[in-house]
Amino acid sequence: MSDSKPITPKQESFARHYVANGFNGTQAAISAGYSEDTANEQAARLLVNVSIQNFIKELQKPIVEKAKKGAEDVYQMAANAAFLDVRKVLTVKGKSVVFSVSDFAELPEEIAILIQSIEERVTQFGTTVKVTFVDKLKALEMLARFNGMNKDSVKVTTTYENATDSDLINELKKLREETGEA
Repeated sequence: MSDSKPITPKQESFARHYVANGFNGTQAAISAGYSEDTANEQAARLLVNVSIQNFIKELQKPIVEKAKKGAEDVYQMAANAAFLDVRKVLTVKGKSVVFSVSDFAELPEEIAILIQSIEERVTQFGTTVKVTFVDKLKALEMLARFNGMNKDSVKVTTTYENATDSDLINELKKLREETGEA
C-alpha cells in the first residue's frame, strides 16, 4: 500500500467483509455499516478506489497461497496415484501378496492416502484382506487435463460460417456423392 492513500476504518471494514463474504460488494457494504439503500452504489465506488483494491489484494494473499497449496497437494496426490508402483509396498510370497510393512502405520503417507478401501474377509481357509487403491487411470486423466493434454472441447473452424441448414445439407450430399457414399 505504499503508493496509495491510507484507508479509513470503515473502508477497511468494507474490504475485510468483501473478502470474507466471497466478494459480494453489496453485502460487504451493508456489513461495514453503509446504508442498505445505497450499498450497491457504495460498493461500486469503493471497489474502484486504488487504496482499497490494494488492501483487498493484501487480504487475498493468504487465501491465494492456501489455494495454490491445495492445488499443489491435489496435483501431487494425482501424480502419486498415477505413478504408484505397488512393488514398493507389496511383496509376493508364494501365492500370497503381503504388505512390505508389518503395520499400516508404517506405510509412507503418500502411499497410505492412496488406499481407497480395505476389506477383511474371514473364510474357512483363513483371513484375506482386499486393499483397493485409487484409480490410476482417473489420476492420469486428471494430470493430462491439468497439463492441457486432454481437451474436453474441440474448436472447429469452417468455411460455412454463414451457411444455412439447407446449404450444409446440400454440401454434405455433394461430398457423399464425391466419395461414393450414398
